[in-house]
Amino acid sequence: APGTALARAIEGAGIAVPPGDPEAMAAAVLALARDGAQRQALGERARVRALAEWDREAILSAFENELKALVDKT
Repeated sequence: APGTALARAIEGAGIAVPPGDPEAMAAAVLALARDGAQRQALGERARVRALAEWDREAILSAFENELKALVDKT
């Protein structure tokens, strides 16, 4: 569903369909089943994004920055 938080979170690494729309879900699944290149591309983008966003060092750095910001406010 374009414009939703989920669609923004996916950002090219998956396919968002409107909630409660089984026809849209079926169409998305069938499209992926028929298009190996798209499956591969989505999977690779998801992998790259996961490694970048959920990397231990990136998470620790973001947490450290948040703590520093809280300390600086006091």
